Amino acid sequence: DLDFLHWTAWRKHAADYLSDSDLERFQNGAQLARLYRLIVFAGHDEYATGHVYGLVRRFRDLLCEAGRFGDPPEARSLDAARQI
Repeated sequence: DLDFLHWTAWRKHAADYLSDSDLERFQNGAQLARLYRLIVFAGHDEYATGHVYGLVRRFRDLLCEAGRFGDPPEARSLDAARQI
């Protein structure tokens, strides 16, 4: 994660950083999509709760602009909910 944080700082990208507990507070993917156009998971996401998985999947369905890193879309992780 540190490399990603350095890259965003070096490129001067404005970004919000959300923890797992921050994401748990969103009621649905539409609420997340109203606030963000892009989400990137630079670290490990394989421990996501079912709620966060559904949230990000709905976000993807609404905007289709989520960054995907890692496993193929068939994997049951947040990677399955992200596509470039």
